[in-house]
Amino acid sequence: ARDLAERNARRSLLLDDGRPIPEAALREGLAFVREQRAAGRRVLIACGVGRSRSVAFAVAAVREAEGLSLLDALRAVRRCHPEPLVHPAIWDSLARACGDSTSYRDAFRVMWGG
Repeated sequence: ARDLAERNARRSLLLDDGRPIPEAALREGLAFVREQRAAGRRVLIACGVGRSRSVAFAVAAVREAEGLSLLDALRAVRRCHPEPLVHPAIWDSLARACGDSTSYRDAFRVMWGG
């Protein structure tokens, strides 16, 4: 039973869509992803609709793991998730936390296939 629990580790962060992601929550979520990946586990990142908060965390995780810019990480996520739509307040908080100046306008172009 313990082995199953370890393989199915969960972390829930209660975040409202349309509100900036607090940096502490982003750090906590990314630390969990790092821990799980280091243990050789797959990671599922999900939110209520699957287009904004979860995409933002996936972008941050890919950026960190692959050493990409935020926009290139968004492009990588978009290849696997064809309909991302990160809320502007969430994007801005993500960019700020990552020290990236990519505007929402540029991110929006990538989200819509540009």
